[in-house]
Amino acid sequence: MLLVATVAIVLLVLAPAVVGGAPLADDYEACIALEERTLAEHLERVTAFHGLVRPVRLAEVSLTATICPRAPFGLLVAVPLALTVGVAWAARALLRDLGGPEPWASGGAALFLVHPVGAEAALWPAALHVPLGLLAALAGLLALRRGRTLLGVTLALLACLSTEHVLFALPAAAYLVAPPERRRRAGLVTGAIVAAVLAFYASFPGTSPRTTVGVVERLANLIVEPGFYPRFAAVGLGMQAVPAAFVWAGLAIGLIAVVGAAAWWWWACAGGAGAGSGGPRPRAVLAGGSLLVLLVNVPVMTTLPRDHSPRLFTATWLVLCMVGALLAGALGARSARVVALGAGAFAGAAVLALALSVAVRQETASFNRTAFAWIAARVDGPGAHVAVCGVEPRAVDPAPRGAYTLHELFYDWAPSNAMRWHTGESARFTLYRGAPCPAGVEADLTVDFDDLVLLHRGRAGGGR
Repeated sequence: MLLVATVAIVLLVLAPAVVGGAPLADDYEACIALEERTLAEHLERVTAFHGLVRPVRLAEVSLTATICPRAPFGLLVAVPLALTVGVAWAARALLRDLGGPEPWASGGAALFLVHPVGAEAALWPAALHVPLGLLAALAGLLALRRGRTLLGVTLALLACLSTEHVLFALPAAAYLVAPPERRRRAGLVTGAIVAAVLAFYASFPGTSPRTTVGVVERLANLIVEPGFYPRFAAVGLGMQAVPAAFVWAGLAIGLIAVVGAAAWWWWACAGGAGAGSGGPRPRAVLAGGSLLVLLVNVPVMTTLPRDHSPRLFTATWLVLCMVGALLAGALGARSARVVALGAGAFAGAAVLALALSVAVRQETASFNRTAFAWIAARVDGPGAHVAVCGVEPRAVDPAPRGAYTLHELFYDWAPSNAMRWHTGESARFTLYRGAPCPAGVEADLTVDFDDLVLLHRGRAGGGR
């Protein structure tokens, strides 16, 4: 009941982003790709840059390029959302197979769905490889645990080709979840798959600075910018998004947190939480969970440049929720109810953080349409040069961190594609982030970012 109710609440909260869905960042390039070239030519360009790394990207791009010009964009948004719900159900199934008792098997899956910054992976077509890879990984682990080796190997391969975050963690996870008599075989089989995929990626890394990196350089990257790690964890755990939701919703967040706490308390009492567990030992769960958290973040730690986008934390959040569920299942009745009380309060606040992400995304999409329509009306021809000064990352405040809440004037490569999608016109853009335009800048149109924000809000603003 808890998981079904959580799915219903999350779908209701995220529905506006599906119904009113709009392209974001990489989506724009795919949406307009077939206007100038064939799909094969566009995929060749994508491969030339990204190489063979994460080839599921090609299916992702093909889906967007094919559907975007012909159907409401919300249809594309619904795909990663459906996959995310599938990840939650697969997590519940694996937890039950591992001996995690109800109601905690459903509780862990429900917490995965209310990731405070989970909208980026759940609602962005260009990020659908994340829930797809996690779903394939969980399904593969279930198959390996149940002795269905061929199916498990196939799903593990799909997971590795979908998201880099499972590459180093999957062999360890297969060893940990398989029955004792099949552990060695499961670990070796998945390890061989990972080795083959890494060799496949290395054969053609493309030209992206994220993929053309040697092993020695990747190891050196581990100690570059050590302050990134606590910031990355803080963003991924919602430590910025939940306070931002409090600023946005005011006292309502407290009320919803109380309702969530009461609901989970009742659920824990009615479901028999704290009855003990025949599942794995807590120490083994902690040790295995810590190892998996480290391994799923190896691609993040060894790749530069880094960012704090929450979709990169999704695999870690999944591991934390499943480990937490297994540990909670071993608690006594009183401790289990206290944990349920805290988890319910967090879940309520997290739902509001998700609602804030959706609201910011909708407002940002509206800002994009207004800004590019205003610019298109004031430039002449595709050769026009537009300078935008004082560009800030977000047009809406407060807002959660991450790529999902950025506007299209933040990226150097995005404005031209976005303007063409929204208006049919194109121009060349020069962006000055966080600073005024230098004196004597030569452009056909110069505009302050703040003026575009004011224009969107219906007040005076303009360019020169």
